Amino acid sequence: MSSTIAAPTQPSQKYPTLRNWIGGQATVSPGQSLEVINPSDGSLLSRVPLSGAAELDAAVSAARAALPGWS
Repeated sequence: MSSTIAAPTQPSQKYPTLRNWIGGQATVSPGQSLEVINPSDGSLLSRVPLSGAAELDAAVSAARAALPGWS
Protein backbone atom coordinates (compact mmCIF):
# COMPACT_ATOMS: atom_id res chain seq x y z
CA MET A 1 0.00 0.00 0.00
CA SER A 2 1.14 3.48 -0.76
CA SER A 3 1.24 6.17 1.88
CA THR A 4 0.08 8.85 -0.55
CA ILE A 5 -3.52 9.64 -1.39
CA ALA A 6 -2.90 10.03 -5.11
CA ALA A 7 -1.32 7.88 -7.77
CA PRO A 8 1.09 9.27 -10.35
CA THR A 9 -0.31 11.60 -12.97
CA GLN A 10 -0.70 10.35 -16.52
CA PRO A 11 1.03 12.54 -19.16
CA SER A 12 -2.24 14.03 -20.43
CA GLN A 13 -3.77 14.32 -16.96
CA LYS A 14 -3.56 17.61 -15.02
CA TYR A 15 -3.99 16.21 -11.48
CA PRO A 16 -3.02 12.87 -9.89
CA THR A 17 -5.41 9.95 -9.92
CA LEU A 18 -7.21 9.84 -6.58
CA ARG A 19 -7.36 6.83 -4.30
CA ASN A 20 -9.76 5.88 -1.54
CA TRP A 21 -8.63 6.77 1.98
CA ILE A 22 -9.72 3.90 4.22
CA GLY A 23 -8.52 3.26 7.75
CA GLY A 24 -5.81 5.91 7.53
CA GLN A 25 -4.27 4.51 4.33
CA ALA A 26 -4.57 5.22 0.64
CA THR A 27 -5.95 2.13 -1.04
CA VAL A 28 -5.83 1.02 -4.64
CA SER A 29 -9.30 0.26 -5.93
CA PRO A 30 -9.38 -2.94 -7.97
CA GLY A 31 -12.39 -1.70 -9.95
CA GLN A 32 -12.87 0.85 -12.64
CA SER A 33 -12.18 4.56 -12.46
CA LEU A 34 -14.07 7.58 -13.74
CA GLU A 35 -12.37 10.27 -15.77
CA VAL A 36 -12.96 13.82 -14.55
CA ILE A 37 -13.17 16.09 -17.57
CA ASN A 38 -12.81 19.89 -17.60
CA PRO A 39 -16.09 21.08 -19.14
CA SER A 40 -14.54 24.27 -20.49
CA ASP A 41 -12.01 22.60 -22.78
CA GLY A 42 -12.60 18.82 -22.61
CA SER A 43 -9.18 18.08 -21.09
CA LEU A 44 -8.63 15.25 -18.63
CA LEU A 45 -8.27 16.63 -15.10
CA SER A 46 -7.98 13.42 -13.08
CA ARG A 47 -9.42 9.98 -12.43
CA VAL A 48 -11.41 8.86 -9.38
CA PRO A 49 -12.14 5.29 -8.26
CA LEU A 50 -15.60 3.84 -8.77
CA SER A 51 -15.69 2.01 -5.49
CA GLY A 52 -17.60 -1.22 -5.11
CA ALA A 53 -19.22 -2.98 -2.20
CA ALA A 54 -15.91 -4.26 -0.79
CA GLU A 55 -14.43 -0.76 -0.57
CA LEU A 56 -17.64 0.58 0.96
CA ASP A 57 -17.71 -2.19 3.56
CA ALA A 58 -14.05 -1.56 4.42
CA ALA A 59 -14.66 2.20 4.76
CA VAL A 60 -17.70 1.70 7.01
CA SER A 61 -15.83 -0.82 9.17
CA ALA A 62 -12.88 1.55 9.52
CA ALA A 63 -15.18 4.44 10.40
CA ARG A 64 -16.99 2.38 13.04
CA ALA A 65 -13.67 1.29 14.55
CA ALA A 66 -12.45 4.90 14.67
CA LEU A 67 -15.64 6.41 16.12
CA PRO A 68 -14.93 5.66 19.81
CA GLY A 69 -11.75 7.74 19.59
CA TRP A 70 -13.74 10.71 18.33
CA SER A 71 -16.66 10.41 20.76
